[in-house]
Amino acid sequence: MSHTPEEMRGQVIEARERLAATVEQLAAKADVKSRVQHKAADVREQVRHTASDAAHRVQDKTPAPVRAVASKAADTGRRRPAPAAVVAGLALVAVLVVRGRRGRSRRLGGGRS
Repeated sequence: MSHTPEEMRGQVIEARERLAATVEQLAAKADVKSRVQHKAADVREQVRHTASDAAHRVQDKTPAPVRAVASKAADTGRRRPAPAAVVAGLALVAVLVVRGRRGRSRRLGGGRS
């Protein structure tokens, strides 16, 4: 089975092309940083999409008067963040105080049954 020089050249060229493709595939697999960056971008996009869907579902189920008040509060917060933060902090403190009193009165037997 003797091969002509042209047949051998063709086989060498094909082998080089296959080898080049294999090297490119291996290089892509070895580039962990790039793979992680692509995966992170995919995950970020998926999280954005999921968050957007959840926000739309919540907005659809929220009554219009509540949406209007929330929108007005958000606008005020964007225009004047310091007072909005103070009001939010005071509201949080009030909720914690009320919860603490309810829990204490229940432990002492003074709560509603």
